[in-house]
Amino acid sequence: MEMKKFVLVMAIASLLVIGAFAADYTLTPSLSVSGSYSFGFVVGNQGFDLTNSFSNLSVSAAWSSNFGTFTQPATWTFDFSLFNWGATPNVSISKVAYESAIQQLTFEPAYDRTFNPMIWDNGSAAGITYVYKPMKALTLQYLDTTNNGASTSPSTPLFVTPFFKDEVAANYAGTGYSVSAAAYYDATNTSLYGYGYFVGLNYTGIPDLTVDAAFGSDLLRTAAPAASEIGTWLPVTAATAPVQQIGVDVNYAKDFALTKMGTVSVSAEYKYFKDFTPKYEEFVDTDGDGNADSPNYPVNKNNAYGKVSYNNTFGIVTVNPWVWGNYDVAAASPTAGFGIKSSVALAAGPLTITPSVDYEASVLPSYSVTTSTANVEAKTSVGNVSLDANVAWSDFITSIASPTWNVKADYTLGKTTLEGYVSSVTSGPTYGGYYAKVTYAANMWTYTGFYGTLSQDSNGNYTVVNASPYWYVEASASVSF
Repeated sequence: MEMKKFVLVMAIASLLVIGAFAADYTLTPSLSVSGSYSFGFVVGNQGFDLTNSFSNLSVSAAWSSNFGTFTQPATWTFDFSLFNWGATPNVSISKVAYESAIQQLTFEPAYDRTFNPMIWDNGSAAGITYVYKPMKALTLQYLDTTNNGASTSPSTPLFVTPFFKDEVAANYAGTGYSVSAAAYYDATNTSLYGYGYFVGLNYTGIPDLTVDAAFGSDLLRTAAPAASEIGTWLPVTAATAPVQQIGVDVNYAKDFALTKMGTVSVSAEYKYFKDFTPKYEEFVDTDGDGNADSPNYPVNKNNAYGKVSYNNTFGIVTVNPWVWGNYDVAAASPTAGFGIKSSVALAAGPLTITPSVDYEASVLPSYSVTTSTANVEAKTSVGNVSLDANVAWSDFITSIASPTWNVKADYTLGKTTLEGYVSSVTSGPTYGGYYAKVTYAANMWTYTGFYGTLSQDSNGNYTVVNASPYWYVEASASVSF
């Protein structure tokens, strides 16, 4: 929030400066607005509601000037979302930028820091980027990685959040390589603080080969990577000895096309990590529990991995076998395995049936089946009617009698679509689910009627089975500008 306020203050202060020198300052302004607005209503067995929302709403103001050295157009961009029904209005500024013939200065409250993935690769920091165009390969950044808790009010307690948590960084991008450096300071209060540095290399000068490496010293850090579960790397409660960190990740991947004989793919990777806990590990929450996933890179690892696969289609049969091997250097422990995916495309008039299997197993240190899935999909389309059926086995070795299945039918006539869907249980009560839906699209409006027991999961798929059927009628419209 402090960063958002700071951006707004910068914009207002700039306009005040312009006003103060108005006699010597000529503006050629332009303004553009873009976005979309959707609205409508829903009525169902649970009641009635109005819906409306803005999306991708952006206001961009640009001007050119003749004041001092500011002789080229400067662009101010404000991205914000307006209130949903009954909610509090919210303004979120995304960028303030100035660009002239020789320099570029940009402020953003959420940077995509992509200098070197081993040092950072998330976008959780506000900061300023500076590029001197005659040396455009060099980029400088200042990143304010957290709200410092500063306030003009004496009643505001300090050090509730980290006192300082800031960073300066530089990146030089050459042909086939880039070199990055970062130094940071992290203080919870005046007596508990830490600092450190990282230097990183990204090399892509050889085709199909990528090398990422980083070296640094984090003088005060969390004791274990589990600290990323709260999405931050705050100092520990007592001073620790300097910890030198090393990370090396070498990747090779190449496809070899064989004339009329398919494709052979080769990949290999070597990882060496020592006490590697970078300050700005990526915060990714794929399961939606509010906690970060495991860190992108291991704390300690010395490991080599290789895989060779083959892919080809022989008539109606497609095969994709592979073998892989892994060697843990530190533990002197080899592992290996193999897998095969295969499918057959059968066609009879408008009907296509595609059975497929996926079998994977490890052979070292012992034989163990890791994947044994099977799937049969049938599709047909006749006139305005289309049918799609699917039967799947999560383990065809031990659960051949317990498949999951679904059938979907669609009928389209002009602007009207009728859709029916029946599925076996996926989640919810222990019986299958169904729904019937009709959709009519007329210009900007879309009308939908729904009845059934299935509802959408977090990915928008109808996999959740409800104990009782429900219904709704919806009218929605969207306007882009």
